[in-house]
Amino acid sequence: TERPPGLVSAFRTFLKGAGATPEKPAVLIVGREEMFYETELKIFAQLCRKNLIPLVALGEREVQVSTSGISLNDGSFPAGKNSFTTDLLINLPVLTPGGYRGTDIDADLLLRLFAEGKIRCLIPPKRFLGSKGLLALVSNGDNDLELEAVLQDCFDPDKLARLRELIPSTFVISKKSRARALNELDENPGAWVIKKSMSSGMRGVALPSGNRQRSMLGEAVEAPFNYVIQAKVAQETREFRFAEPNDLNAIKKARMFMRISPFCTPGGIATICVTGRETPDVHGATDSILISTVFKE
Repeated sequence: TERPPGLVSAFRTFLKGAGATPEKPAVLIVGREEMFYETELKIFAQLCRKNLIPLVALGEREVQVSTSGISLNDGSFPAGKNSFTTDLLINLPVLTPGGYRGTDIDADLLLRLFAEGKIRCLIPPKRFLGSKGLLALVSNGDNDLELEAVLQDCFDPDKLARLRELIPSTFVISKKSRARALNELDENPGAWVIKKSMSSGMRGVALPSGNRQRSMLGEAVEAPFNYVIQAKVAQETREFRFAEPNDLNAIKKARMFMRISPFCTPGGIATICVTGRETPDVHGATDSILISTVFKE
């Protein structure tokens, strides 16, 4: 049995290579729309610094952007000492500078600094890679002949075939494919999942159970190319041990569905996280359990 090296080890390798120092640390910006993760990521950054890895996690509202780089919005970190200005970010999240709950962050300047090569991102800001529409593009689940011609021209056929082995049949819901989507739901409603192209957790996902699929299909038709329909993967359950928050001494057992998340780096898999829940909608629920893993021969 062997534990994966972990994210702290991976960050040590890559931040050292990127030239991060305590005076010019790497900054992980937590966007306002992702505030749910802020406490967790700040604890992770603390663990990194305890291991002499210069990583700072800042909420979007705490970030100051200037032509000199990125700093804490009062010019120091921690408060009152060890001020820093850096040009190294982990990534560029979606930011909310304006509006009712805007943070006043200068998002335009931040993007301009990146475009001009004045700041760096460990993970380049290629948000389109997070779109579920890419799964539909590669899968071409509705056998669009024109799309297939483009794919065959742009991809190595062996790589395309390999990707398709790993991606369930998926196609974009558009006015053109609406009839196909309706027909699939009518004939075999339990075999399909509808997903919003840009969403996280279980937000924007309609599983076969419940009555959400029909209403989401209506939303998808009104907003062409913003939703996909995907063949449902058969889910397995496994028995897990857990404790309720109000009684940590009482260990219970239950069969749970799983969401398995590998954290991949150029150096290999840093760690794997398993989310478990007794119902198929595993991710994004407050009663899910989170489990670290080991590799076993």
